[in-house]
Amino acid sequence: MIKNLCEEELNMNSKLTIKTKTQKIHEKIIVILMFFPSLYYSLANLYRGFTILYFLCFVCGAISYILLIRRAKAFLITISLIIFSLLYASLMNGHLFAYIFSSASLIEFSKSKLVLLIFIYLPTLVTCLSKKLDYGFILNRMFICSIIILPLDIIIGVQRITNGIYKIDYMTIAYEIFFWSMFCFFGMIEKKKVWPLILVIPSTTLIIVGGSRGALLCLTAVLLLLYCKRTFFVPHSKLKKGRIVVSYLLFLCAIIIALNISDVINSVLNILGNIGYSSRTLNSILSFSFLNNEDRISLQAYLYPHLLDPVFGSGIYSDRFLVPTGQHAHNLFLELLIDFGLIAVPVILAIIWHTIKAIRISIRLKNSYMQYLCIYSIVTIFGKFMFSASYLESTEVFLALGLLYNITTLKRQRSDEYES
Repeated sequence: MIKNLCEEELNMNSKLTIKTKTQKIHEKIIVILMFFPSLYYSLANLYRGFTILYFLCFVCGAISYILLIRRAKAFLITISLIIFSLLYASLMNGHLFAYIFSSASLIEFSKSKLVLLIFIYLPTLVTCLSKKLDYGFILNRMFICSIIILPLDIIIGVQRITNGIYKIDYMTIAYEIFFWSMFCFFGMIEKKKVWPLILVIPSTTLIIVGGSRGALLCLTAVLLLLYCKRTFFVPHSKLKKGRIVVSYLLFLCAIIIALNISDVINSVLNILGNIGYSSRTLNSILSFSFLNNEDRISLQAYLYPHLLDPVFGSGIYSDRFLVPTGQHAHNLFLELLIDFGLIAVPVILAIIWHTIKAIRISIRLKNSYMQYLCIYSIVTIFGKFMFSASYLESTEVFLALGLLYNITTLKRQRSDEYES
């Protein structure tokens, strides 16, 4: 009798262990889909690319759709929207398929825009639709990944500046560094660790001098939001007086730097000039043209006549064909309106609504993990993708949208789901 009871208990424990190991599969897929492409990019610029990393992502992307089958309605809606979007866009533009797909070789196939969209970019959103996620697990793993990626990206950034390797796009590397620096910031603050500063300080410096104004603005927004979070939303903090002193000192330093900004920038430019590098960002600040957006405005001027013409949009990727230079819209909402026309209006309103709702939920529940992910989503959607990137060529915006949906819509599965 005792032997049978022991066997039953062992079976229950083994089942519980298996469940514990498998219940994080959604979170692990998200981390892999964010980490492996960045790792490929870093290794390709330092040594050589390993295509196997992308194929592992394709497998994870396929699994994300399989996991969504459990929610049959969401699965059918998602698959139907993907098929409809592709068919509609193909009907509107006969050259689309050749633009987004290539079967010339295995490498070209893996780099095709269509393959990347379906098996890497979209799955970050699809995974968020399946179940309530463990936000702490995601942040912890992304922090670990940032510790691996940032040293590689710092080397790439330094090489670009010191050796004049301008084949590396300044904007791409700046946003890569910014993305992983953000999660390094989150982990450093949450874990109360100081040592990540050895990565954060050079990363921040490279963003400032690297030439990408968008990445610098996004970094500034993250720091301001983190400051607001620590100042206003940390309950019963013992460091309240300390924060006031630190805030006063930082404000004083900011005033001193602002009063001598020209001298400071000229000093930095002289140092960079000695190694043969000129910072686009610092020069634009010095000439008071930092917020000058004429290039974006002239580019978007080609798209405005096509708003709601046709009524249901010109189909995905259509902005590339409407702009003579083949560039994308550099504005998420404008790109959605060009692609989907009138259908994009409720989508845009839903994005704004879910953002506000997610912020309210994270503040009401006093959940630190949620607040970090809300900061990520806000800066990604309303920062980077409003003046730089295209939603059809990145995992970041789909993850941001998926996290907002996950926070605001899916029900928690455990009573302690929202505890930090």
